[in-house]
Amino acid sequence: MRKLVRRLSSRHAVADDHLLRVGIEVHAQLRSSAKLFSGASASFTDATPPNARVGAFDMALPGTLPGAVNRRCVELAVHGALSLGCDVQPVSRWDRKHYSYGDLPLGFQVTQKDAPLALGGSVRLASKTVRLSRVQLEQDSGRSVLAPPSPTRVDLSRAGTGLVEVVSEPDIATPEEAGEFVRAVQRILCHAGACEGSMERGQLRADVNISVSVGARCSPRVEVKNLNSVRGVVQCVEAEERRLVRELASGERKRARGAETRWFHPGTGETGLLRRKEDGTDYRFLREPDLPALVLTHAYLEHLRGTVPEGPAAASRRLLEAGVRAGDVEVLLGEPGGVGFLDAMLAAPAPVPPRRAATFLCNEVLGALRAEGGNAPGLASRCGVAPEDAAEVLDLLVRGRVSAFTAKALLARLVARDARGASPAELIRQEGLGLLDDREELRGVVAAVLRDEAVRRDVRRYAEGTAKVRANPRIAPHDTTCCFFALPRSLSLLPHSL
Repeated sequence: MRKLVRRLSSRHAVADDHLLRVGIEVHAQLRSSAKLFSGASASFTDATPPNARVGAFDMALPGTLPGAVNRRCVELAVHGALSLGCDVQPVSRWDRKHYSYGDLPLGFQVTQKDAPLALGGSVRLASKTVRLSRVQLEQDSGRSVLAPPSPTRVDLSRAGTGLVEVVSEPDIATPEEAGEFVRAVQRILCHAGACEGSMERGQLRADVNISVSVGARCSPRVEVKNLNSVRGVVQCVEAEERRLVRELASGERKRARGAETRWFHPGTGETGLLRRKEDGTDYRFLREPDLPALVLTHAYLEHLRGTVPEGPAAASRRLLEAGVRAGDVEVLLGEPGGVGFLDAMLAAPAPVPPRRAATFLCNEVLGALRAEGGNAPGLASRCGVAPEDAAEVLDLLVRGRVSAFTAKALLARLVARDARGASPAELIRQEGLGLLDDREELRGVVAAVLRDEAVRRDVRRYAEGTAKVRANPRIAPHDTTCCFFALPRSLSLLPHSL
């Protein structure tokens, strides 16, 4: 409630007679194992050493030329464009976008300006539909690492990674709609399998273009770069809305020199000037002379169209009708391949109910994956757990053949690819992980435990009700000898000699 009051108060501090117009560019890293033109590995994490995934073209070594375009990047970008309702163009072309940053060794970015990959499309929000202008392929830049007081360092592992850029029309009219738009695009691209979409890891970023008009006066367009959270997008639009309205009201904009590029500081909630632009664009675009046009045949486009998964809205409706919890639906839609993984679990020989399977997938399977590989989306499609194995583990748990602890241990083994091809049932037999349900065998286990005089004394006190007894902390939690503490007070399985 306190956050809501702060937000309402900041919104009300802005003049009511103004019009806010916002357009957003969403940049998403494509889920390809190789970069767009160099062929170097695009598989890197925060733990990857700096500059460990760099090709000669990514470093702009003299004489290097771009290689053939990465086919997988094209496929993923087309899937994303089709999921957004865009019209994919049979012919698109490459352009050079020039700007000088320390993490861009080429001095330009290979992108698509005049002939992008796709045109049109739209994103449905709660209160309106936001039109899309284009979807284009381009290269990512490197990363500047700031670690004061040390000098800024440059890591080029990300340079050359394939990006898909989704550009909206300026149809967004409130900060909340801006955040909702970014979240919607993120979910659509992730569900289509085009990207992993983690904003925290820099896999999806947003540039926001903002202008404000008060009466007949209109501010120049301001661009705020590289926002890496939905909350940051909302706060940035709120801050710029206040600033631009204040400048228009005071006449300060008359002294400004046109459009600006700014940066957003999430700690202060304010923006700062990066540079001014001489006109709308100062990137000196020119056609890329070293790359031919990207031509997609009709047959190839139809093939890709047939492999696009159902849209998030249709998948959400289907899962909710099957009884899956709304929270689990949101998790699965935001996880690349998540809905497909659940569908494969439900199609497995082991019969599992949809609601239980979705909860097990979201809580246990994805939990095991993140424990093994970090808290990043997209792990379901790269893990060592087959949907059939996950369904088998859940079936064993539902039928009481394994405990919840054993189910977690099995998933951890499968995620770590430590099972050596064995199925969950085979692992249970090999390592004796099944629950002990044979009455005579259980009597033998209890008798073996009770050979310890200290244990016998504690059991007698427990049976008499004179003391609370805890399990021996020296016994491992998964040890079957702990099972006698779960017996009823009558202790019918215990020897009468006690």
